[in-house]
Amino acid sequence: MEVRTQLGRAAVQIFGTNDRINQILIEQLDPAAWRAKPPGKTRTIAAIFTHMHNVRTKWVRLTAPHLKVPRQLNRANCTPRQARAGLA
Repeated sequence: MEVRTQLGRAAVQIFGTNDRINQILIEQLDPAAWRAKPPGKTRTIAAIFTHMHNVRTKWVRLTAPHLKVPRQLNRANCTPRQARAGLA
């Protein structure tokens, strides 16, 4: 049981660290880069962050149906502010 508790705490810390990094990345990002089309078949930065948020909402819906599921974001019109709020 002790190992499971330690793993759970570590997972929470890792998730928190990841969130802080994502928040800093979006905050410091040049606004022009948010929707800039990268070369090739790569997603925009806006699409990457909205996809990450939307996958998380699906995970919440499937694994914790008793929790309120956050609203999904639309990659076509999501702003950095909306992405930061959604990921938080």
